Amino acid sequence: MARTEGALPGRRVAELAGANHTSTLRALIRLVTEGVVLVEPAGRANLHRLNRSHVLAPLILAAVDATAAVQRGLTAQINDWMIRCLHAALYGSLARGEAGPQSDIDVLVVRP
Repeated sequence: MARTEGALPGRRVAELAGANHTSTLRALIRLVTEGVVLVEPAGRANLHRLNRSHVLAPLILAAVDATAAVQRGLTAQINDWMIRCLHAALYGSLARGEAGPQSDIDVLVVRP
């Protein structure tokens, strides 16, 4: 939901999260109760969207952007080196978007 301005049905949220529909609906109900997610009826379904005015919205958006933030930070650091590298590449779980709490950051650097 953080990557779209549009409202999504619970089933689509579950697909995007890679979670089962029932668990996703329970989570959405809790998030709606907390005010983090807004819900709007659409026929027999409910559509959900991130409440971008909620106090936690900036933190949620930052978490979603974490991989890009790591890439920007690494790029900035590498660009500050006095001896420029010939090539730098991010690879592994972070680059694939599969990183978890125990993941490391894999960087290949080729220097002259």
